[in-house]
Amino acid sequence: IEGGVMYRSAPGGVEQSVLYPIKGFKVRVLDDRRVWHDTWPIKVAPVLGVPPRLAGVEISFELREGRVTRLFDLPAKTTP
Repeated sequence: IEGGVMYRSAPGGVEQSVLYPIKGFKVRVLDDRRVWHDTWPIKVAPVLGVPPRLAGVEISFELREGRVTRLFDLPAKTTP
């Protein structure tokens, strides 16, 4: 996001504008205890020596027409 415009890298290295005008942009993360945080990693003492895991991500855009919010659920455990 630059100057209120969101860009993406298109094939051939060309940048395309995909969303504008953006008045605001916010990202929040949800830990495995279901607590929302504005930063990650969070600065909280781990319980029993195990730091909290990331459980979800929320992305919000403030546009001229209003707010658009998307929530992404992340898997509890991944296997290689």
